[in-house]
Amino acid sequence: MIESFFDPRLFYAVKQTLILASVSTFFAGLIGLPFGIAAAFHPRSEQLRKILSLPFGVPGLIAAFAWIAILGKSGWLIQIFQRFGFEFDFLYSLKSVILALVFFNIPFVALLISLAISQIPQDQIDVARGLGAKPFRVLKDILWPSIRSAFAGSCAQVFCFCMTSFALVLILGGGPQVQSLETSIYRSLRFGEPQWDLAIAASFWQIILSLIPFFIFYLNRNAFAPASFSAPLRKIQKNSWNWILSLLTILLIAPYLLFMIQSVPTFFRIENFYEFIKNISGPLWLSIKLGFCAALLTLCINCFLLWLAYKKPRLKPLLELLAQAPSGISILVIGIGFWILFSRWIDPFEGSFFAMVILQSISFLPFSFRWLRWLEEKRSPLLFEAAQNLGASRTRAFFSADWPRWKTPVAFVFAMIFGASIGELAALSLFYSEKLMPFSVLISRLLSQYRFEEATAVSVLMLCLSLGSMAFIVTKFSRNPNL
Repeated sequence: MIESFFDPRLFYAVKQTLILASVSTFFAGLIGLPFGIAAAFHPRSEQLRKILSLPFGVPGLIAAFAWIAILGKSGWLIQIFQRFGFEFDFLYSLKSVILALVFFNIPFVALLISLAISQIPQDQIDVARGLGAKPFRVLKDILWPSIRSAFAGSCAQVFCFCMTSFALVLILGGGPQVQSLETSIYRSLRFGEPQWDLAIAASFWQIILSLIPFFIFYLNRNAFAPASFSAPLRKIQKNSWNWILSLLTILLIAPYLLFMIQSVPTFFRIENFYEFIKNISGPLWLSIKLGFCAALLTLCINCFLLWLAYKKPRLKPLLELLAQAPSGISILVIGIGFWILFSRWIDPFEGSFFAMVILQSISFLPFSFRWLRWLEEKRSPLLFEAAQNLGASRTRAFFSADWPRWKTPVAFVFAMIFGASIGELAALSLFYSEKLMPFSVLISRLLSQYRFEEATAVSVLMLCLSLGSMAFIVTKFSRNPNL
């Protein structure tokens, strides 16, 4: 057992995981920081934040397919370079995984930076400029104190995202040549006889490495403490650079949209199309149920934790720790623990809908809790108390005073979890069966059988479902400034 912790294969996975997580986080932060600052000062910053939020609902499995369509030998980007005499071989390598992870996480960093700047009073910036402060001085003395916490927290979260990335590494990595700790855990359990000692050792190293950025953040929490503001930031006037920023923002979701457009003709090349639709109807309905149940359960847990923290202020640090803990732990690691803990009642090889919903809910809990906690901290009790003084019950007072402010973020979190869970692969890969096979596992199965056109068609349906739910919520509640 002890020897497994120092297995050469495991150290190779540790090395590659650290490389892809560190490099991806560095470039995502390097690009996301100025992008978020520029987006905050854009005249249509609210619209840009809506676009930046759309990739949250794109499953990693779909992102992998999109980059295959771009970086493959017949991909449009490679063909453009070839016309100019350049030869690139990015696909199925560590470089392609890093590129996809950077693109995947830039919107996350930029969105948090933009939201942090939106809380800075414009008067402070106007005074600094009136006193002759240069843009760099304004950034250093006014903007940075309020965004450093958001930047550090987003980079720490991106590092964990990259450490625990599963579908992107599994598909874009191209096999054993790109082996992360996450894929090592999966292969040790699902390929042949389960190797528990290797899976536990890989889980141990992954937890340790994932907690490093949060530990650094905790040690420097005073340096990263955000400034406290409440006045809204006014938008600056239009200038010639705004349209370029808008174009770059759209570029961040372009790979997924282009993949959707490019893959539509595959539907017409499938033989026995009606038989194909009949075969995927079961996985489609199962994925919809999984997404709905996971989103609903996550919201219920969030509301319960926020309510308990409100009722018991002394428990607030403990509750926040419980809600944030899964962000530094792989869903496969949690799945192994769930597997061991409930092995008496649940047989993973027989499949378990309950286990898949629980694991997905746990994996999305930290992000959704962070989003809704920010809303709770900005809550003003005056309207609620006024409604109670007028004779309203606590329930009616909440729906009259607080719910109008809560409904849009709650709907956004629901749509984000629903869209992402439809294509989630890591948690489902441990507890699926032939009778319980969701869309993401079906795509993986079709790929292993070299049925690429059918796998692409299923991926397009999944992308339409996940991205469509996000777009519907963002459009439906377009007046909310926090999206």
